[in-house]
Parts: sequence; structure tokens; C-alpha cells
Amino acid sequence: MAEHSWLLPHSVSDSSCLLAPRLLVNGVVMDNLSAHMVAGIRVGIETCGAQLRYLPLRSPNLNPDEKAWSKFKEFLSDAKAPTKEALDQAVTDALKTITAVNAAAGFRHCGYQGSTIIASL
Repeated sequence: MAEHSWLLPHSVSDSSCLLAPRLLVNGVVMDNLSAHMVAGIRVGIETCGAQLRYLPLRSPNLNPDEKAWSKFKEFLSDAKAPTKEALDQAVTDALKTITAVNAAAGFRHCGYQGSTIIASL
């Protein structure tokens, strides 16, 4: 399976091209999560030769993560884990339900058809 170039660290410690081994696309699209807004993210991405674009505020219909989190939360709700140990196991099991096929479907659902990301999944 291809390495997912859209998995980015939560921070960039300097303006060097820390993402270069993973950043294999012309652009990066992120939602407005506060971790995506930390100093250095834009510089780090642009230093690698890619463009950074943020999704519009309140646009879950454009965010492929929303489908995955919905499936994850539904699994946890159905699990009704009564203890911390059961919840830990339910989280592990819930994460396993989100497959590369699901991820690709989430991207297609949001209109990212034909993208490098879908092809790599």
C-alpha cells in the first residue's frame, strides 16, 4: 500500500522541508482544526513546493474525515463499552473498520475524484 502523503505532523519546528519525504502532491488541503493553524505549517508546506489551502469554515461536506469520524463514533456508540478496558478495545476495533476503501470513498463523496490521494489508497 502506498504511503499516504496527506498524513502531516501537528507542528513544524523550523522552516526546513520536514515534509519532503511524505509530501508528494502539488497541494495540501486542511480543515480549520487549530492544530493545522500552528506557526510554521504553511512555511513548511510551501518550502516543499506545495500550496496550502484551507477548507471554508463549517464545510463538513468538503471534509473527507467527517465520514470516517462518523463511522468511528457510530461503532463506539454501538459498542456501549462499560469499562475503560472495553472502551480501549472498542476504539482499537473502531479504527480497524475505517479501511483504505472507506477513505477513498470519503474523498470521492467530497468531490476529490481523480486525485492522487484516491489513487494511492
